[in-house]
Amino acid sequence: MILGDIVGHRYDFKESILGILILGAFLLLFLVDFLIKKNRRDILSTLLIYSVIVYILCLIKVVFFPIYTFKDTSDIKISMFFQVIPFKSIIPSLKYHNWIQVIGNMALLFPVGVYLKILSKRVQSLKKVLVVSLLLTLSIECIQLIIDFITHYPNKVFDIDDIILNVIGCIAGWKVAENLLPHLKKDNPSILTNS
Repeated sequence: MILGDIVGHRYDFKESILGILILGAFLLLFLVDFLIKKNRRDILSTLLIYSVIVYILCLIKVVFFPIYTFKDTSDIKISMFFQVIPFKSIIPSLKYHNWIQVIGNMALLFPVGVYLKILSKRVQSLKKVLVVSLLLTLSIECIQLIIDFITHYPNKVFDIDDIILNVIGCIAGWKVAENLLPHLKKDNPSILTNS
């Protein structure tokens, strides 16, 4: 049986659409920053803000798309929609050197930790980073689960191991930024809003 016989629809956030959205965001921010605002940011601060927008759009693409609907979902069981046993997929991945799964999930929210350290005035403790990263990854997993229930197919499975790795990645990003902060502050004092 070919995939086309069982797939109903494939919804995707194509790279071309992603590129158009990124370009549109750049143009909009350029207009706001350089034509309307009187207090213009330096180029490094502007690029940092742009990178946040690009990251958010890429994150949406990676964590939610593609979404498939299937013509026949009679064999789908509710247990296929989630995995709630901690380390069930992490341990075999490490044992069989499948680093892509582990590193990919940690890298997913690594930039969030960096952005929190550099851009946020409120999230400046490890405890707050832990709470923010946990809420963010839990939200992503819950949205994925809702999409799965709507499509009646486990497109992206709610996985406790993804939550664990995402949180570790976010904290790692925050710690890396914390260690680089003195150097950034010395070279570019205007890039940091939290100091």
